[in-house]
Amino acid sequence: MKNDTNENFVDYVLKQVASHPAKSAIVAPFMNGQDCLGEERITFGELSREIARYQRLWLSLSLAKGDRVILIFKPSVQLYVCVLSLLALGMVPVFVDTGMGLKKIKMALADANAKAIVSMHSLLSKFWFLPVLWPMKRISVDKSSLGVQSLGALLNAQQTALDNSYEQPKTTSCSENDHGLISFTSGSTGRPKGADRTHQSLIQQHMAIKAHLPNTVDDIDSPSFPVVVLHNLCCGITSVLPKVDLAHPAAVLPQQVVEQWNRESITRLSGSPAYLEKITQYIIANQQYLTKVNFVAIGGSTVSYALAKNLVSAFPNAIIKIVYGSTESEPISSVSAQEYISDQHQHNGYLVGYPSQHIELCIAPIDNTPKQEEALTNSALAQGEEGQIFVSGPHVLKGYVDNIEADNENKIPRSNGLVWHKTGDTGFVDTKGRIWLTGRVKDRIKLSHKSLSVYQVEKALDELLEHGRSAI
Repeated sequence: MKNDTNENFVDYVLKQVASHPAKSAIVAPFMNGQDCLGEERITFGELSREIARYQRLWLSLSLAKGDRVILIFKPSVQLYVCVLSLLALGMVPVFVDTGMGLKKIKMALADANAKAIVSMHSLLSKFWFLPVLWPMKRISVDKSSLGVQSLGALLNAQQTALDNSYEQPKTTSCSENDHGLISFTSGSTGRPKGADRTHQSLIQQHMAIKAHLPNTVDDIDSPSFPVVVLHNLCCGITSVLPKVDLAHPAAVLPQQVVEQWNRESITRLSGSPAYLEKITQYIIANQQYLTKVNFVAIGGSTVSYALAKNLVSAFPNAIIKIVYGSTESEPISSVSAQEYISDQHQHNGYLVGYPSQHIELCIAPIDNTPKQEEALTNSALAQGEEGQIFVSGPHVLKGYVDNIEADNENKIPRSNGLVWHKTGDTGFVDTKGRIWLTGRVKDRIKLSHKSLSVYQVEKALDELLEHGRSAI
């Protein structure tokens, strides 16, 4: 699906503002660990006005199109306003995974090449010991100190400093290769990789999710994956962030989330297996089956047979999809929980279903990674043969920011302008065209002259444990 290559992702959000300005856009709790201290709400119309207000701030700080701004603070209404106001002006929000260790965080901060950072005072107050932060404008979301400005104070100061007629958001035309959103995550070796979501890849990802996992404008979603909120805003869907510390979703307190879902009349939700495992166990133990939920998506890790059955029980009226994807390509495929339960014993590995209509798939030899498009397609394995999984499509990210080594390792340029992305996963395609995952290339167990993919062993152990999880 080809779009105008000079679009701004935020235009898709602003179309929804025009359609229903009074509708709730985001409901977000204030979390202290797993304790909820309250919540905030914003409508689509209010979101639009806040975007314009923050745009005035970025301009008052002399930031320009293409400038990068690091954002490190908890998911909140303010975080999404920052993201959208920056994207609308062609500026680039940058996210850094703070769970990858101080050494790699410092590398990511340096590689971000940012003009400003917006974060908590607890981090920014230590900037004296982080030379990489010295050249940046340092803005705190909670309080100021020497060398650190307060976001709230800056917003108040610029309210009258600029032309107040700038009350509606403005969007800047962005080319096909203009950076949209950059997220740094830890690589298995070397420097962190900055996934480069251009405006076009953000738009194409929105289109792919909408086609593969359809919704209605009346849905109320509770996603535990923060990036899904951006997709929801483009669809005009209300996003209710669950009452959980999204940095540690497996530590969820199920009762407060289930009570929130009932109160907000949630119709769809998504999350990781560890997160939904605890919630479904609570629902079943207390017989509080959520009949209003019509759609559940689960992804981010393998799904056990026991969890799939619990999902069907806990959400009896829902379409339940096990979704396979990654930062670089989401979605890749999906399968219903019912089909998974019925067929998961047919083969070794985990059934992750039918490829998205936007995805091209290639299974290549594990021990001989091709580097050119022709070599890849010529080496493609036959149906049923296990190999490493490559994917291609308009929403598959073409590269990493300023990281030629990572590009060479994971991307194969194509003659049509797209890329083949090496997922790092192993698997095969069955006679129905469904993908089965067998493990990670780097985790294969080598025994003498043979090698074994770990999911085959983990799956068998999980079934023996019934409600436990194994890892090799």
